[in-house]
Amino acid sequence: MRHFIAVFACLLFGDVALHAQSVDPTGNGPCGGQSTYTYNGTVYRLAEIGGQCWFADNLRTTTFQNGDAISYADNGAAWNSSISPRRGVWDNNNNNLSAVYGYFYNFPAVTDSRGLCPSEYRVPQSSDFAAMISEMVSLYGNANNSLFRAPGTLDDSGFW
Repeated sequence: MRHFIAVFACLLFGDVALHAQSVDPTGNGPCGGQSTYTYNGTVYRLAEIGGQCWFADNLRTTTFQNGDAISYADNGAAWNSSISPRRGVWDNNNNNLSAVYGYFYNFPAVTDSRGLCPSEYRVPQSSDFAAMISEMVSLYGNANNSLFRAPGTLDDSGFW
């Protein structure tokens, strides 16, 4: 079984997204020739980066693999105090629910045995992010390159 990675943070922006979203159409790459994947009714773009297959869009599922609902919580006290799986949207604004932001999931949702990701995908580990960063550095020079940072942060310098 191939191991895939689902992404929960914005990883691909600007020119990097255009480059990194290419998938080897012969099927020899880590995405097996697939450029998209449909999960719970949402189509996600795939990206091959550093020998790994990543979701190029943020996860927007409202259910676990088995169909059980993931409860919604606003970003206030209900989110911070919950020991149950929860999902939420940036700034409690449903207009922010997009491929750019997706849902936020708390730790109990990410680690739940019912599986947040599709069955052939998994939540990335630190080593997965390190491999992705290494590939981006080899392509673009350094980890501080603004091509793969999101615009509009506190000081407009970008974030991962």
